[in-house]
Amino acid sequence: HRDSTINAVILVGLILAALIPRIVLALQLDMVTDEVVYILGGKIYLPLLRHLSIGASDWMYNYEHPPFVKVLMGLALAVNGLLGHPLGELLAARVPSIIMGTLLVVAVYLLGCAPFGRIIALIAALCLAFSPWLVYFSALAYLDMTMTALVTIAFLLLWPAIQRPWLYLLAALCVGLGVASKYTASLAIPGMVLFTAYYFLAIRPRMPEELRPRVPWLW
Repeated sequence: HRDSTINAVILVGLILAALIPRIVLALQLDMVTDEVVYILGGKIYLPLLRHLSIGASDWMYNYEHPPFVKVLMGLALAVNGLLGHPLGELLAARVPSIIMGTLLVVAVYLLGCAPFGRIIALIAALCLAFSPWLVYFSALAYLDMTMTALVTIAFLLLWPAIQRPWLYLLAALCVGLGVASKYTASLAIPGMVLFTAYYFLAIRPRMPEELRPRVPWLW
């Protein structure tokens, strides 16, 4: 019970430590060049998705970047509109990045405790919470923070997935959404495959048979 209380306090602290500077900076920053492009993309893509117009030519707008984050921006703008525009358009479009930047901090702590220990995971999460560059990119309507959060979560899921193979599906989903956020996320895939192959082909055979996890592709 005491351990659960400590974890809850740490999580609340991390959420506040990550959320507050990101919101403050998002309120202060003027619109950055690429934000105009991505926000307009969100406005174009969401109606297409709503009407299942998959073959429409409007999808070609900003085709050099995948659509997932821009759809999230469009969704944030739509929700903001339904609520009566409590946020300005720019701040509403930045909400997905703020949320994903905060989620990244929380995920590093939660998923990092098992392989690295609570202290290391907490230090890592705090470093991410207060990193000037991460705070900056979390406060912009950009693609980078969503991609970074999803790929990092996917990588960290590989450790618990050793004992719970169904988590490989969740890791694959995160990688897929990461690539659908920005194509450079695909560069993480070889490292994930290499870690999984090394564990099951090099480490697992040396373990006592009763401690060996099940091979995921035979699960």
